[in-house]
Parts: sequence; structure tokens; C-alpha cells
Amino acid sequence: MNLVGAGGTSDDDVADRHPIPDVRGLLADAAAAGLDPHRDAYISFHLRFDDRAAWERGAKAATDQWDVSAYSRPEAHMLRLCTSTPLTEAAVERQRDAVIAFAVAHEAVWESVAVEDLAPVSTWKAIAAQRTPAHDTGDADEPQVAQHSTGGDVA
Repeated sequence: MNLVGAGGTSDDDVADRHPIPDVRGLLADAAAAGLDPHRDAYISFHLRFDDRAAWERGAKAATDQWDVSAYSRPEAHMLRLCTSTPLTEAAVERQRDAVIAFAVAHEAVWESVAVEDLAPVSTWKAIAAQRTPAHDTGDADEPQVAQHSTGGDVA
């Protein structure tokens, strides 16, 4: 489930200063959309930069606190700042305050916010995570199986 809020567009717009002006409303919308309020969710803030140098500095600075995706559109440079967070009023307010401070410090304007349900780890990813380096490189003590050509191989 993905909830997206529209961003601010002018200096006079209260939404410019508060990416989530109604935290309780957002949490109610998340619960109504089926997100479990007792599980963490993924929150993403989308920020617009008019200046490429500020965008590049912002992308580097953001990696300490968020997962960062940097991309460009014809009219602007964008950062998507994401993190896992509890769906509590205090936690979401902390994230909102952090992104406001970041936007001010790096000359950015927020465009939208998305709240997404964290997907559980798939069975295949869990199995892959259990692999040891010996699985990938082969252990020197293990016999190597020779592969034989069936005659149809191309060199």
C-alpha cells in the first residue's frame, strides 16, 4: 500500500514548511489503507532542487540518515529520501522535522511524501541470505565436478 501526499509549491504555502501538516490524519489514512500500525513502514520524502550543486551536496549529506535515490527531471533535480519508521505520531513527526531541516539546509523544496508497507522478506531472499562464501567460491576441500560437452557447445 502506498499513500502519497502532494507537496508545496510556493513560499506562502504552509505545506512547504510541513511535508506532513496532519500527522494524525496521515496515520489514520495509513491504517484505513491497511498498513499495520504495529509494524514499521517505509516513508519517502521527495525533494526538488533547482540548483545542481545543491542537489549533489544534498545527495552526499543525506546518506548518513536516509536511503537516497538521486534523479533528474527536465525541470529539476530530485532526491528521494527514505527510511523505515514506526507508524507512531512521535516517530513520523521526527522524520518530518528532519526532512524540513534538511530541505532548508540544502535549498530544496519538498514535493511529496509516500508511506509504504514494508514487504516481508521472501523465502528465496531468506535462503540466499544464508549462503556462505564457500557456496559462491567453492571450498578447496570439496571435489569439483567436471562438466562434459554434449557436442552441441559452441566455443
